[in-house]
Amino acid sequence: MARPPQSLKTLFLCHQNHRSIQNPNPQIRNLSLSNGGEEFLQTHQQPKTQSLTQIAKEVSRVIRTQPRWEQTLLSDFLSINLFDPNFFIELWKQQNNVLLSLRFYLWLSSQRSFIPDKLACDVIFDGLVEAKAANAAKSFFTSVDFTPQPGSLKAYVRCLCENGSIEKALKVFDELQKLVICPLLETWNSALLGSVRSRRTDVVWKLYEEMMCSGVAGDVDTVEYLIQAFCIDNNVSKGFGLLRQVLEDGFVPSNVAFNKLISGFCKDRYYSRVSALLHTMIAKNRRPDIFTY
Repeated sequence: MARPPQSLKTLFLCHQNHRSIQNPNPQIRNLSLSNGGEEFLQTHQQPKTQSLTQIAKEVSRVIRTQPRWEQTLLSDFLSINLFDPNFFIELWKQQNNVLLSLRFYLWLSSQRSFIPDKLACDVIFDGLVEAKAANAAKSFFTSVDFTPQPGSLKAYVRCLCENGSIEKALKVFDELQKLVICPLLETWNSALLGSVRSRRTDVVWKLYEEMMCSGVAGDVDTVEYLIQAFCIDNNVSKGFGLLRQVLEDGFVPSNVAFNKLISGFCKDRYYSRVSALLHTMIAKNRRPDIFTY
């Protein structure tokens, strides 16, 4: 049985609100233009952009509707440079199926005229992660020669954990450490939750110790996952002690933590603790649910 780290005795809690503001169109640059310059762009570049958009829509339609489009796409669009990175980005905007966009990119990469593009790789990888397509994201990550952005890797870890791929997520954690990148609390919690769901308490304690060494303070969700890990390890009393500690600090876990402790104490026939937990739930505005009973 894995042992929890000593640092568990000094759990610090924090509330963090992580928001990242990203440029929705990475192709746009800030330009300082006079009125004449703005008029020139409107009259000369807008038709080109509209043309690119229309062509991208047509190619997107072909990809969606024709089962063997790879065999005829180049001949169908002879006047268009399908290998232009800007065209792929525009196609991505028009295509609402990330797997079809991936298929198009893989087809492009099999052609002689193909030149890898970092931005296109980032867009595909982020799209796969956002779509929770963990296996496709892993395949793309391992088969294409590119390094995702740090934020993309963190999101990838969360995606793998939600998919139950804990071992793969740990490997990505190692990659982040090699890049000297410390994951955010949200990423740590995703890994802890995934480990709990897989009943891998050895991974829970390992991750939590690394989290403390990295200087990342836990929150009430972290506490909930640790309490569940204690219960899985049949160490309900330690889980109960941790609950009392955080309650004294003014934090109240969800019903899941209380229910796990109640279940554990029922198995141990420690009914006085069960009664105490029920009273605590009600006092802390945590109404017992069907799982409690």
